[in-house]
Parts: sequence; structure tokens; C-alpha cells
Amino acid sequence: MKLISIIVPIYNASRFLPQCLDSIIAQTHTNLEIICIDDCSTDESRNILHEYEKKDARFKIIFNEKNIGAALTRNIGMDAATGEYVYFMDSDDWIEPDYLKNMLSTIERVKTNIVLNLNIVQETPEKSQPYQYADNVKINPDGEFWNKEKVIVDSPCLLWARLYEREFLEKHHLRLSAMRTTCDDFIFHYISNIYTDKTFLFYGSLYHYRLRGDSITGLAKSQKCWDLQFMKAYDAIYDYYREHGFLHNCPIKLFNMMSFFAVDSEEKFNFYHAFFNKIEPYFQENEKLYNDMDKHFRKIVSECADYNEYRTKHIANITVDYLRSRK
Repeated sequence: MKLISIIVPIYNASRFLPQCLDSIIAQTHTNLEIICIDDCSTDESRNILHEYEKKDARFKIIFNEKNIGAALTRNIGMDAATGEYVYFMDSDDWIEPDYLKNMLSTIERVKTNIVLNLNIVQETPEKSQPYQYADNVKINPDGEFWNKEKVIVDSPCLLWARLYEREFLEKHHLRLSAMRTTCDDFIFHYISNIYTDKTFLFYGSLYHYRLRGDSITGLAKSQKCWDLQFMKAYDAIYDYYREHGFLHNCPIKLFNMMSFFAVDSEEKFNFYHAFFNKIEPYFQENEKLYNDMDKHFRKIVSECADYNEYRTKHIANITVDYLRSRK
């Protein structure tokens, strides 16, 4: 049986960690290397990891000397991995027993570098429901291949929904961004998928995604900074594509207007304004890729000299501003 390296970054996850680790131990595919990296937790996570290490020799426990965030912690796990395949899992989620067996059999059958399992349930204390970003993707019930352009733009950028061939990751020196942002998986999505011609999407065994208001993503949403983090991620992606010669070989959208985007601070305006000036030639070459709301976002920010001018001409929420402009 092929060895799968499971990488689990952990920070103050003691409430949920046993359920996560128990679901890994219960996998019907048993040839596993379970790499758990604790990022200086201040709760009982460290003690829990020691207990699991004692009862299962497949565990490889690493303790960071200082807190470095989930992205760089995952990179430490990738450096330690020895399996033919790499799977990332979040420490507050859990998987059904056949999950990794389905992932492995699928990637070996279709012979590709990455497979994406869209069978995801979003868990809250109140209810379970289909995960919205995966539920919006419609594919053949038997699964299907998507080319890189479609995968990058239209598939959910979920690390924990994919199984990666480790040789592929090492060949292209693929690691997560050092930026401390909630969008590190978003950046990795754009960069990793550019190197493979096709990804196989399918419905396998179930992944349970726990939605938490106190998670890093949840806090970013509540603090209204998620839009700025996304645009900083697009900026990093643009720089990577330009440096590695992908901008013209594989033209794709390098920003995407989302409903929660707002220009409600000078910091946001200044960053967006500089970014749109930076990508202007590329935008003009590929304008057909962008929808009317994307174009409106770029136009209203680019045409204003500073944040004060923007505030006198437009309202903060870009979606509402766009809808008003259509009347």
C-alpha cells in the first residue's frame, strides 16, 4: 500500500483535536505517516499529542520553537513528509473511515497529480449542511477532469479537500506563502494548479468541515479585513506568475470581485489603487475575462486620486456602489 503523509498543523485545538486524530486512526487505508506540528499552543494540545504518540507509532510529532502560523507550519510538515502522497488536514475537522482510501484509489486510477473531493459537509453546533463552495460546483457524478484554467478560477481552493502527489510538489518546489494571512491556501491553490495540466474532481467519502466563529478565517471576516487579505493574495499571485513566466502562457483572472469587498479605509484604498496600477497592462490584455462588477471595482478605485476623493464619489460597499451605478 502506498504511504500517505498526513500533515496536521495545530494551534490551541484541544477541544476538537481528539475527534480529528481519532478519525485519522480509524482510516481503512492504514499505511499512514501522521505528521502533527504544534505551533506553540497554550492549551492542552501538546499533552494530547504526546498521548496519541504513545499509542500509535504512525504519529510523528513536531513542536515549533515559536509561533509561525499555519502556512509555515504546514511547510515544516511537507519537509518532514516521506510518503508518495501528501494530504493536509485541519485540526478541528474529521473524516469518514474510507476517506483516504477513496482519495488514493482515485488518484492512482486517473493518474494525475492532484485530485479534489467535493463531498464536504459544513458542521456547526446547530446543523450539518453541504459546504457552500463545493456545493456550487457541478460535475459528473462519476467525476471529471478540469484543465488548469478552470480549476484555478472555478474550483474551491481547499487544501484539505485535495490529495497531492509528493513528487509533483517537490519537483516544482511548492510550499505555502510566508505571508501571515487567512489566504495562504488561496495563494497555494493558484500556484500549485498552474503546474499541472488537469485535476480530477469527484465525490468520495465525506469530509466534515467545522465552521467556527473564533477561527482565523472567522476572525478575519468579523474584523472586516478579509477583502484586503484577498487582494494582497492576488498581488502575491501576480508577482509569482510574472516572475515564472505564466502571465501570458496561461491568462486567467488575477482578481475577482466578491460581495463583501469594501473600500472603507485609507489602507484598503491605497493598496487597491497601487495594485490596479501595477496590473493595468495585463488587465487590458485580458479584459474579456472580467465581469462588469470586476471592471467597476477597478475603474472607481483607479480614477480617484486618494481615499478622500473616493469617499466623496462612492460608497464603501462595492457591490452596492455597482448596483447604484446601473440605475
